[in-house]
Amino acid sequence: MHKITLHKNRTAFTLIELLVVIAIIAILAAILFPVFARARESARRASCQSNLKQLALGVTMYAQDYDETMPRLGSSSDHQPDPIVPGNTQFNFQPDYGGPFYYHTWASAIYPYVKNTQVFLCPSNPKNFYGVNYGFPAYATDGTNKVTYLATSQKLARFTRPSESLLISEKGAGGGPQYILYYNGNYACYESHFDGGNVAFVDGHVKWYKFETSDIPGFDPAVSASVSIHPPLKTFMKPFS
Repeated sequence: MHKITLHKNRTAFTLIELLVVIAIIAILAAILFPVFARARESARRASCQSNLKQLALGVTMYAQDYDETMPRLGSSSDHQPDPIVPGNTQFNFQPDYGGPFYYHTWASAIYPYVKNTQVFLCPSNPKNFYGVNYGFPAYATDGTNKVTYLATSQKLARFTRPSESLLISEKGAGGGPQYILYYNGNYACYESHFDGGNVAFVDGHVKWYKFETSDIPGFDPAVSASVSIHPPLKTFMKPFS
Protein backbone atom coordinates (compact mmCIF):
# COMPACT_ATOMS: atom_id res chain seq x y z
CA MET A 1 0.00 0.00 0.00
CA HIS A 2 1.40 3.36 -1.04
CA LYS A 3 1.72 6.12 1.53
CA ILE A 4 0.37 9.47 0.35
CA THR A 5 2.14 12.58 1.67
CA LEU A 6 0.31 15.90 1.46
CA HIS A 7 2.36 19.12 1.00
CA LYS A 8 0.85 22.33 2.27
CA ASN A 9 1.32 25.40 0.07
CA ARG A 10 3.40 28.09 1.76
CA THR A 11 1.28 31.21 2.20
CA ALA A 12 3.36 33.58 4.37
CA PHE A 13 6.84 35.07 4.73
CA THR A 14 8.90 34.32 7.74
CA LEU A 15 9.81 37.14 10.11
CA ILE A 16 13.40 37.16 8.85
CA GLU A 17 12.26 37.44 5.24
CA LEU A 18 9.99 40.37 6.09
CA LEU A 19 12.82 42.14 7.88
CA VAL A 20 15.09 41.64 4.86
CA VAL A 21 12.45 43.12 2.53
CA ILE A 22 11.91 46.10 4.84
CA ALA A 23 15.66 46.69 5.02
CA ILE A 24 15.95 46.62 1.23
CA ILE A 25 13.07 49.10 0.86
CA ALA A 26 14.66 51.41 3.43
CA ILE A 27 18.00 51.33 1.61
CA LEU A 28 16.35 52.06 -1.74
CA ALA A 29 14.37 54.92 -0.21
CA ALA A 30 17.51 56.43 1.30
CA ILE A 31 19.17 56.29 -2.12
CA LEU A 32 16.25 57.45 -4.26
CA PHE A 33 14.53 60.13 -2.15
CA PRO A 34 17.45 62.62 -2.40
CA VAL A 35 17.56 61.97 -6.15
CA PHE A 36 13.84 62.69 -6.45
CA ALA A 37 14.18 65.81 -4.28
CA ARG A 38 17.03 67.11 -6.40
CA ALA A 39 15.08 66.42 -9.60
CA ARG A 40 12.09 68.30 -8.17
CA GLU A 41 14.27 71.25 -7.21
CA SER A 42 15.90 71.26 -10.65
CA ALA A 43 12.43 71.58 -12.18
CA ARG A 44 11.63 74.46 -9.82
CA ARG A 45 14.88 76.18 -10.70
CA ALA A 46 14.00 75.90 -14.40
CA SER A 47 10.55 77.37 -13.67
CA CYS A 48 12.18 80.23 -11.78
CA GLN A 49 14.53 80.88 -14.70
CA SER A 50 11.55 81.03 -17.04
CA ASN A 51 9.92 83.57 -14.73
CA LEU A 52 13.01 85.75 -14.70
CA LYS A 53 13.36 85.65 -18.48
CA GLN A 54 9.79 86.92 -18.79
CA LEU A 55 10.42 89.65 -16.22
CA ALA A 56 13.65 90.73 -17.94
CA LEU A 57 11.79 90.88 -21.25
CA GLY A 58 9.12 92.98 -19.54
CA VAL A 59 11.82 95.45 -18.41
CA THR A 60 13.16 95.67 -21.97
CA MET A 61 9.68 96.28 -23.40
CA TYR A 62 9.05 98.94 -20.77
CA ALA A 63 12.32 100.67 -21.69
CA GLN A 64 11.40 100.64 -25.38
CA ASP A 65 8.18 102.49 -24.55
CA TYR A 66 9.89 105.01 -22.26
CA ASP A 67 12.76 106.40 -24.32
CA GLU A 68 15.16 103.56 -23.49
CA THR A 69 14.71 104.22 -19.76
CA MET A 70 14.32 101.35 -17.29
CA PRO A 71 11.83 101.38 -14.42
CA ARG A 72 13.20 102.31 -11.03
CA LEU A 73 13.03 100.27 -7.87
CA GLY A 74 10.19 102.28 -6.31
CA SER A 75 9.68 103.66 -2.82
CA SER A 76 7.29 103.36 0.08
CA SER A 77 5.99 106.88 -0.62
CA ASP A 78 4.92 106.02 -4.16
CA HIS A 79 1.52 104.30 -4.09
CA GLN A 80 -2.16 104.42 -5.02
CA PRO A 81 -5.44 103.52 -3.26
CA ASP A 82 -6.77 101.11 -5.92
CA PRO A 83 -5.39 97.70 -6.99
CA ILE A 84 -2.53 97.71 -9.51
CA VAL A 85 -4.15 94.74 -11.22
CA PRO A 86 -7.96 95.11 -11.43
CA GLY A 87 -9.58 92.41 -9.31
CA ASN A 88 -6.30 91.40 -7.63
CA THR A 89 -6.23 92.73 -4.06
CA GLN A 90 -2.86 91.15 -3.11
CA PHE A 91 -0.35 92.20 -5.78
CA ASN A 92 1.79 95.08 -4.40
CA PHE A 93 -0.66 95.54 -1.53
CA GLN A 94 0.60 97.06 1.72
CA PRO A 95 -1.91 96.73 4.59
CA ASP A 96 0.35 98.31 7.24
CA TYR A 97 2.92 101.11 7.67
CA GLY A 98 0.64 103.91 6.53
CA GLY A 99 -1.56 101.65 4.36
CA PRO A 100 -3.69 100.21 3.13
CA PHE A 101 -2.51 101.08 -0.35
CA TYR A 102 -0.85 99.59 -3.45
CA TYR A 103 2.83 100.24 -4.13
CA HIS A 104 4.21 101.57 -7.39
CA THR A 105 7.41 99.57 -7.91
CA TRP A 106 9.39 98.05 -10.77
CA ALA A 107 7.02 95.07 -10.51
CA SER A 108 3.89 97.16 -11.07
CA ALA A 109 5.67 99.09 -13.84
CA ILE A 110 6.34 95.97 -15.93
CA TYR A 111 3.12 94.12 -15.09
CA PRO A 112 1.34 95.43 -18.25
CA TYR A 113 4.07 93.73 -20.31
CA VAL A 114 3.98 90.33 -18.57
CA LYS A 115 0.25 90.28 -17.70
CA ASN A 116 0.68 87.49 -15.14
CA THR A 117 1.29 87.95 -11.42
CA GLN A 118 2.46 84.33 -11.01
CA VAL A 119 5.74 85.03 -12.82
CA PHE A 120 6.71 87.29 -9.91
CA LEU A 121 6.83 84.25 -7.59
CA CYS A 122 9.67 81.71 -7.44
CA PRO A 123 8.32 78.22 -6.59
CA SER A 124 11.17 77.61 -4.12
CA ASN A 125 11.22 80.95 -2.33
CA PRO A 126 8.99 81.23 0.78
CA LYS A 127 9.66 84.97 1.10
CA ASN A 128 6.82 87.11 -0.19
CA PHE A 129 6.88 90.88 -0.43
CA TYR A 130 3.49 92.11 -1.56
CA GLY A 131 3.03 89.22 -3.99
CA VAL A 132 6.60 89.33 -5.33
CA ASN A 133 9.73 87.43 -4.27
CA TYR A 134 12.21 88.81 -6.80
CA GLY A 135 14.13 92.05 -6.33
CA PHE A 136 15.71 94.91 -8.26
CA PRO A 137 19.27 95.83 -7.17
CA ALA A 138 19.22 99.25 -5.51
CA TYR A 139 23.00 99.70 -5.57
CA ALA A 140 26.08 98.21 -7.20
CA THR A 141 29.78 98.61 -6.42
CA ASP A 142 32.86 99.84 -8.26
CA GLY A 143 35.12 97.79 -6.02
CA THR A 144 35.61 100.62 -3.52
CA ASN A 145 32.41 102.65 -3.33
CA LYS A 146 28.71 102.02 -3.76
CA VAL A 147 27.17 102.97 -7.09
CA THR A 148 23.55 104.07 -7.41
CA TYR A 149 21.98 101.39 -9.57
CA LEU A 150 18.25 100.80 -10.06
CA ALA A 151 17.28 102.83 -7.01
CA THR A 152 16.73 105.38 -9.76
CA SER A 153 15.78 105.03 -13.43
CA GLN A 154 18.68 104.24 -15.74
CA LYS A 155 19.11 104.56 -19.49
CA LEU A 156 19.90 101.26 -21.21
CA ALA A 157 22.77 102.99 -23.00
CA ARG A 158 24.58 103.49 -19.67
CA PHE A 159 25.26 99.78 -19.32
CA THR A 160 28.66 99.03 -20.81
CA ARG A 161 28.40 95.28 -20.11
CA PRO A 162 24.69 94.35 -20.18
CA SER A 163 25.42 90.61 -20.38
CA GLU A 164 27.34 90.84 -17.09
CA SER A 165 25.13 93.31 -15.19
CA LEU A 166 22.52 92.02 -12.75
CA LEU A 167 18.93 93.09 -13.39
CA ILE A 168 16.70 90.92 -11.14
CA SER A 169 17.43 88.18 -8.62
CA GLU A 170 15.99 86.20 -5.71
CA LYS A 171 14.62 88.42 -2.92
CA GLY A 172 15.12 87.37 0.70
CA ALA A 173 14.91 88.93 4.15
CA GLY A 174 15.44 92.67 4.35
CA GLY A 175 12.12 94.48 4.05
CA GLY A 176 11.49 97.27 1.59
CA PRO A 177 9.52 97.25 -1.65
CA GLN A 178 11.09 94.38 -3.54
CA TYR A 179 14.73 95.42 -3.48
CA ILE A 180 18.04 93.64 -3.14
CA LEU A 181 21.56 95.02 -2.56
CA TYR A 182 20.90 98.01 -0.35
CA TYR A 183 24.02 99.78 0.88
CA ASN A 184 22.89 99.98 4.54
CA GLY A 185 23.79 96.33 5.21
CA ASN A 186 20.64 94.74 3.82
CA TYR A 187 21.91 92.68 0.89
CA ALA A 188 18.61 90.83 1.08
CA CYS A 189 18.93 87.91 -1.35
CA TYR A 190 17.72 84.36 -0.86
CA GLU A 191 19.31 80.99 -1.73
CA SER A 192 16.26 79.48 -3.41
CA HIS A 193 18.04 76.74 -5.34
CA PHE A 194 20.98 74.54 -4.24
CA ASP A 195 22.73 77.14 -2.02
CA GLY A 196 22.33 79.78 -4.68
CA GLY A 197 19.84 81.48 -6.91
CA ASN A 198 19.01 82.65 -10.39
CA VAL A 199 20.14 85.97 -11.78
CA ALA A 200 18.58 87.77 -14.75
CA PHE A 201 20.92 90.12 -16.59
CA VAL A 202 20.24 93.37 -18.43
CA ASP A 203 20.59 91.64 -21.81
CA GLY A 204 17.80 89.22 -20.82
CA HIS A 205 19.65 85.96 -20.21
CA VAL A 206 19.36 84.09 -16.88
CA LYS A 207 21.96 82.03 -15.04
CA TRP A 208 22.20 80.20 -11.72
CA TYR A 209 25.00 81.16 -9.31
CA LYS A 210 26.13 79.99 -5.91
CA PHE A 211 25.44 82.96 -3.64
CA GLU A 212 27.92 84.55 -1.24
CA THR A 213 27.84 86.14 2.22
CA SER A 214 30.97 88.32 2.07
CA ASP A 215 30.86 92.07 2.74
CA ILE A 216 30.33 94.20 -0.36
CA PRO A 217 32.91 96.95 -1.06
CA GLY A 218 31.39 100.39 -0.45
CA PHE A 219 28.38 98.95 1.41
CA ASP A 220 27.89 98.78 5.16
CA PRO A 221 28.61 95.31 6.60
CA ALA A 222 25.57 93.06 6.65
CA VAL A 223 23.45 93.79 9.71
CA SER A 224 22.73 90.08 10.25
CA ALA A 225 23.39 86.69 8.69
CA SER A 226 19.88 86.54 7.26
CA VAL A 227 20.45 89.64 5.09
CA SER A 228 24.11 88.95 4.19
CA ILE A 229 23.32 86.78 1.13
CA HIS A 230 24.02 88.15 -2.34
CA PRO A 231 25.01 87.02 -5.86
CA PRO A 232 28.72 87.02 -6.80
CA LEU A 233 30.28 90.50 -6.81
CA LYS A 234 31.10 90.21 -10.51
CA THR A 235 27.38 90.37 -11.37
CA PHE A 236 27.03 93.92 -10.01
CA MET A 237 30.59 95.25 -10.30
CA LYS A 238 31.07 98.47 -12.33
CA PRO A 239 27.89 98.20 -14.40
CA PHE A 240 28.44 101.58 -16.05
CA SER A 241 32.19 101.46 -16.69
